[in-house]
Amino acid sequence: MEDVQKSLHRKLFETINKEMTDEDFRSFRSIAQGKGLRPGEASKCNTPSDVLDKLQRKGKIKLGCYQVLKDIFIEMEQQELIKEVDKAEQKLEEAGCEISDEIPQPYENLRPPLRRQSSQPGESVAEKRRRFRSQTSSSSLDSNPSFERQMSPPGSAGTRRGSSTNQPPWTSFDSSSPPKFRRQSSGRSSFEHDDYDITTIDPAVIAERDDCYPPGQGYVLIINNFSQEREASTKDVEGLVEFFMKINYKVSTEEDLSKDEMIDTLDIAKLEMQKAARGKNKFKYSCFICIVSSHGDKEGVKSQDNQTVSMAELQTPFLGDSLKCMAGSPKMFIIQACRGDKKQPGVDRPDEEPGDEGQLDISDIMRSVTTPRDANILVAYATTEGFKAWRRTGEGSWFLFEMLEVFKAKVQSDHLLDMLTEVNDKVSHRTVVGSEPAKQMPCQVTTLTKKFFFST
Repeated sequence: MEDVQKSLHRKLFETINKEMTDEDFRSFRSIAQGKGLRPGEASKCNTPSDVLDKLQRKGKIKLGCYQVLKDIFIEMEQQELIKEVDKAEQKLEEAGCEISDEIPQPYENLRPPLRRQSSQPGESVAEKRRRFRSQTSSSSLDSNPSFERQMSPPGSAGTRRGSSTNQPPWTSFDSSSPPKFRRQSSGRSSFEHDDYDITTIDPAVIAERDDCYPPGQGYVLIINNFSQEREASTKDVEGLVEFFMKINYKVSTEEDLSKDEMIDTLDIAKLEMQKAARGKNKFKYSCFICIVSSHGDKEGVKSQDNQTVSMAELQTPFLGDSLKCMAGSPKMFIIQACRGDKKQPGVDRPDEEPGDEGQLDISDIMRSVTTPRDANILVAYATTEGFKAWRRTGEGSWFLFEMLEVFKAKVQSDHLLDMLTEVNDKVSHRTVVGSEPAKQMPCQVTTLTKKFFFST
């Protein structure tokens, strides 16, 4: 009887392999990345059988347990393939096999499945499941009670200093980080998946393009200093954490760090990326993103103990000769801080208090990113040389607020520099209310050599 069951299992795989067109296979391979396959694994699959074999090896598909396949075929809108699975389940049950609609284990790669254009615009995954269930008499598509929880994480309570995770918050947090990063947040994401679609871009296509950086999981470090006096800065951090966790990037957050603590934190991030690249699985992060929200002076950004951390000190640990495992990967530094000492009255508050000094000198940065070791670097400033960066109580900083809005709207279609150009435009249209109107103009300095997409 066991041989009969295995034979039926193999025949199902053979039928799926036979029935798929080339276009179906490309969609199948992409969606499978959201069900446990990493981009590198999926790109090596040349046939549907290869994908099925990978999913089976990872425990996503088992004899009599095909819910992951059904979920994929729903997203592909392949009703006939769903029927083939149902037929196989019926025959297996007749052969004495226990049929389960549960997913064997939590998805390893928690990207939501690829959303192909539906004939019913705006239809949610749950609605699509119900529609297909009504169209297939024997399908049990709504029988997985954990599916909606996986696709719609609960709301967020924010983060605190030392939180670190490389998974979305509705799964367990990563506990492998050094001690300084292990004070974990109890926050949960408040974004709904219908807010924005992070999977329109096919990572397999990006991986094959010479003009794009390879896709994969990125590492994000967020440092927020003077969190108590810089009203609404924590709101910026919460939004950043939610966004990057949503696209399955590893996120570490720190706040109110002294200069020594900032340097230590940068070194820990560097060591963790090196450790991952040297580990058993030799996993390499696709990019590094450092976001610093603080006061500033003409030499760099301020630490909590009112010392200056220069841009060179921020960048040096991650340059090509220092972090060789990331030599060809993009490293991005996003700086939310003032770069001048001019004050303008109004209901909006600048990112500096009256006692702060000066501005970041963009000429120094340009000198530091013109040599080969500094290739693949992006520095994005909240404002141009000589001017304040503004924020609004209850909303957060102009720059980071608009950046997140653009990222959420365009992450499925645009590369990073195109999105930052739109951020420049949106921020430039804002005006401080007061006796003397004040404006803000973000800018970027870049040695990126390819297009960068937020895809995993």
